[in-house]
Amino acid sequence: FQAEDGIRDIGVTGVQTCALPISASDAALTTVLVAYAKGAQPTAVVTVSGITHAPSDPTWARAVVIPKDPSLDGFTAIAHCVGFTWTVVDAGTSGVGCSAPVPPAVQASIGLEC
Repeated sequence: FQAEDGIRDIGVTGVQTCALPISASDAALTTVLVAYAKGAQPTAVVTVSGITHAPSDPTWARAVVIPKDPSLDGFTAIAHCVGFTWTVVDAGTSGVGCSAPVPPAVQASIGLEC
């Protein structure tokens, strides 16, 4: 189900939208990032912090994902919203967003060191 305003019913589609104000969009992005982390480590309990939307293009965002288990490594993730859906395009501990299809203006505006 997809409403005309772009909001999708997560119970039916499993997809979160980014066609919302930034605070609601951050909640949707957090859900996507937690699911992404659980894909790599199914038992991981994580916190998402420092979500930064690119001022030059708010459909791009950078966030830090921190596992509550200190034996697991945290990572930085770069996500892009296309067609009302946030997708993680790159994640890791160094060089994140440098080899992914992140426009140079976005790289600079969210503080990527490429």
